[in-house]
Amino acid sequence: MKNETNAKEEYYFNLINQLQEEYNQVVDSLNEVNYSIYCLEELQNVKDEKEVLFPVLNGILIEGKINKINSVKMNVGAGVIVTKSVEEAIDFLKEKQKKLIAGAEEIKTQIDAIIPLIENQSNRD
Repeated sequence: MKNETNAKEEYYFNLINQLQEEYNQVVDSLNEVNYSIYCLEELQNVKDEKEVLFPVLNGILIEGKINKINSVKMNVGAGVIVTKSVEEAIDFLKEKQKKLIAGAEEIKTQIDAIIPLIENQSNRD
């Protein structure tokens, strides 16, 4: 009986670890979306030519100048790039933000449901 209890506990702990990894990935994606929204909102405020640094690759930046921003190019998935107004891009990202928040909440709910199962298994010992 004890081996069965240990096997169930191990299964639940592994499941929680997997869910925690998924949760961390969702939070990382949410942070990226939040930062993208912030950057687009800031770019909307550019009225005159302004020098900025553009990220090209991780840690590599190039200098450039921008004027008023009317549109952006967005990868909307599956390698498809579309042109959107800044407002449309922000709206698109806010929808993605809502989905990520819902996903994070769902994972948290799953974790919260597993914890009592572990506690029940531990109390049986």
